[in-house]
Amino acid sequence: EAEEIEKRMKVDNSAIPEGWSKGGTVNLAFNQTQTQNWIAASEPYNMSINGLATAFGNMKKGKTMLLNSGSLQLGMQNSRSTFDKFRKNIDILKLSSMYAKELKPKWFGAGCIDIQSQLGNTLNYDAKLDSVKRDGIYVPSKWAKKQGFMSPGNIRIGIGAMYVPNKVWRVYFSPLTASITTKLASYLKNVDAFGVKSGQTIDFGVGALLRADYSNKFSNGLVYTSRLDLFTNYLDAPFQKINTDWTNGVGFTLSKNLTVAANLNFRYYHNEIQKLQWLEMLGLGFSYKL
Repeated sequence: EAEEIEKRMKVDNSAIPEGWSKGGTVNLAFNQTQTQNWIAASEPYNMSINGLATAFGNMKKGKTMLLNSGSLQLGMQNSRSTFDKFRKNIDILKLSSMYAKELKPKWFGAGCIDIQSQLGNTLNYDAKLDSVKRDGIYVPSKWAKKQGFMSPGNIRIGIGAMYVPNKVWRVYFSPLTASITTKLASYLKNVDAFGVKSGQTIDFGVGALLRADYSNKFSNGLVYTSRLDLFTNYLDAPFQKINTDWTNGVGFTLSKNLTVAANLNFRYYHNEIQKLQWLEMLGLGFSYKL
């Protein structure tokens, strides 16, 4: 009995199967409300559609691994305050690729590249410039400023070491990571934004990145994933300014194609805004496994 308990407690380092493994999910959630002469309501109607797509493609051959993942969150809403137009309320694109080679059990030398941006154009609804005030709401005119792909954007390329103690945890540390922040939107060229100076379209930094990944599927069907990124720039108050990005996802399958999904993202980037950013998405909707 003691031997059996010891066997079950041993660390299983076979998280990535030999050869190629791939998969993904697509979640869609729809919400609609409509009222008439309803006192306790701020909008006579509201319609929203939110989607989350995730995919991965991993390859393991002997002591080498290639880990690829991507996610896209998109959301649209239509209401009276948007003047019967669908307006984007969420747009996050994340791509990641890592090459790793085992140096000894549980330890890998690794190189990683990450890209984060929004996919399409977003009107700057907070800006009153070039806007028309209608019913107390500032509605951007046809000359409204836009933030588009890679505005802002972030690219990180680094080398370091990865520790894989078991199937659910993976920790990566890079003491040498290049960080490129972009603002490609033309109207942003002559202003300071996202840490990129006026007259420039990119800002270059180099620093250290610590990443912790957790992913687990519990016996009751609940799936929880989490990624925490901590980055400090050697060229800008190293170890005093630490950019933080923490993403959490929870999913629960009600039936074959019906799921409950929740995502919560905390973000603090010193050169973007001196405040904690957070984003939450909760949906009951259709799920399809790729």
